[in-house]
Amino acid sequence: MFSMNKVDNLHEASHYTTRTLPRTARRIILGCIPIFTAAIFITDLYFPLGYTVPILYILPLFLTVYLTHRGLPFFVAAAATVLSIVAIDLSPPGFLQAAYFNRALVGFLMFTLALLISYHIHLTRVLQIRTEALLNSVRVVRSFFEGNAVMMGIVELCGEEIIHRADNFAAAQFLGKTPEDMRNRSASELGVPPEVQREWIRQCQESVRLNKPITVEYARTYPLNPRQPPHSISLTISYIGTSSTQNPLFSFIKEDITETASRLERVQTRSPGQFVSSIP
Repeated sequence: MFSMNKVDNLHEASHYTTRTLPRTARRIILGCIPIFTAAIFITDLYFPLGYTVPILYILPLFLTVYLTHRGLPFFVAAAATVLSIVAIDLSPPGFLQAAYFNRALVGFLMFTLALLISYHIHLTRVLQIRTEALLNSVRVVRSFFEGNAVMMGIVELCGEEIIHRADNFAAAQFLGKTPEDMRNRSASELGVPPEVQREWIRQCQESVRLNKPITVEYARTYPLNPRQPPHSISLTISYIGTSSTQNPLFSFIKEDITETASRLERVQTRSPGQFVSSIP
């Protein structure tokens, strides 16, 4: 179901999926890579040829996942491959053919992993850039939605009930509510008259049938001041898709056009001469 909370969820998810480690942590990891590499090289010197000690070079290679430089995994793989070859002449005697085979296999594995890690770093960077761009766009739309003086929002048609999924401040203020009070509540719970609900449902169904926005005008008494004469309301409803429950979703823009309609009516009742003479 639609909710403006999804924007916050998107921001929270992006924080965990695309964030990089703090600079201090990255420096510690970068310092651990040569230390682990040297320790593995020294350990390899104490084992006879044939033991697959060089496979341990995968450890410092995996540490490059947490860093942001795409070329670093290849550098670590190359250094590990060279050290494993040098260790052949410095290690105690053993199975020489097995040593050549093991180190060639480790070298191939190292460069394969380096390619995958480098691609992972690239994808993470692209994801971070695109997520930030998406969040910036969402912030702009949300700012426009929440700060607009025109009443607007998102509703879901559930059978014969209209459920408000998101309303801006202007739409909520019209009913004497806050956007949080209106979220996920039906029009009946919010005190909307049945005849107004039926008009909304009719226009929603028409928007689905024609697959285009529908605009209608109707009279509506202000809930906060029911003694005032009914106001003229212009309502535009547009079908925007379905919710997770497969119910249709609609955006709406609602505007009080009482003053505009009154001015238009006064202009239309004037004669042409009166209209021209009123222009300074």
